[in-house]
Amino acid sequence: MLKLMRLLTVVCLFFGLGTMTYAASPNPVSSAYVQSYFTTIAAASCLGVYLPHASQEFDYLRSYGWQIESQQESDGKVELNYAVAKNYFPQINKQIYLVTFRGSASKSDWKINLATKKVNYGGSTLAEMHELAAQPVPKDGAAVHAGFNSYVDAVLRSGVVDENNKLRGLFKRVSEDPDAYLVLTGHSLGGATATLLGERLASLGMPKEKFVVITFGAPAIGNSAFAEQ
Repeated sequence: MLKLMRLLTVVCLFFGLGTMTYAASPNPVSSAYVQSYFTTIAAASCLGVYLPHASQEFDYLRSYGWQIESQQESDGKVELNYAVAKNYFPQINKQIYLVTFRGSASKSDWKINLATKKVNYGGSTLAEMHELAAQPVPKDGAAVHAGFNSYVDAVLRSGVVDENNKLRGLFKRVSEDPDAYLVLTGHSLGGATATLLGERLASLGMPKEKFVVITFGAPAIGNSAFAEQ
């Protein structure tokens, strides 16, 4: 899978980022152009996050102005590995924030993957999310993978919401700044994390038009009721 992703990234970088050196067009760019750009940077970052301090992909993105910081945090139960990047995209006059979650690469990650029990999905605050997850899943109720839910819960507590359940940091900036936009991405476990985090952000009040989720090789994270919701 990683070899295939690396080949995809090389192709994307050649045909995608290679065109980004030109000055912004006076005419609006197409949605296909924007989608291609976001897919390109997401693919590169998903590879780079596996070796954040020795990554050719991160070096390449930095050569195009991306500021990238890798993050590793642990709450004693869940180990988080991700990268936060930002750059100005003149073609759409937006400050782009790119948050990339690493895929499975440690015993801690596989413990998350193997926690396949389903838990209730819902809530618009951390307290409500925790309370619902602890209750039995009703028949035909929306439910998600317990391991992925615990991983995203750790992400939310580490840097997404404050003690008053308000968005903070870059998530607050994206939500409030009309000239900011967020790309959530990840491969494997990272893709599941990006998907569920996107849903949680919407539940916490971030407008859906302010961000996009792009994943590679991501597993399903919930049942059909969750997918419909």
